[in-house]
Amino acid sequence: MTEAQRLFLAQARSDFAVFELLRRQQDVSACHLLHYLQMSTELFGKARAWRHGPNHTSHRAFVGFLRSLSSNRQAQHRLGYAGRNQNWTHLIRKSIPLAERIENLAPRVKFGRSESRISVAARESERGTSGVSL
Repeated sequence: MTEAQRLFLAQARSDFAVFELLRRQQDVSACHLLHYLQMSTELFGKARAWRHGPNHTSHRAFVGFLRSLSSNRQAQHRLGYAGRNQNWTHLIRKSIPLAERIENLAPRVKFGRSESRISVAARESERGTSGVSL
């Protein structure tokens, strides 16, 4: 593991811990939960994407990481799916659409003003139309 990967993993763990902490609170807006979930998955994906050095196109690396898991027998075994290839493949395949929705929460520019996909998703979540449930 490179130093950059170690640092990305440390930050991903920290962001995910904040997500978990906020998720247990009852009065936290969905936008804050979505922000920390998106950041933790992005950083986790970056940790894998930077395995051969800097990769500045790694903002959407989490889905690629999940796809790579489908053929990773060591990960399959460590996560309790040893000898259960169909279940493992099914789990990965079913996880990718959610991971794509989380990746799509990354900040963007919309209609000429800065607006994050998290803000849009939070509004949709309040209406029950976001596709990402917390």
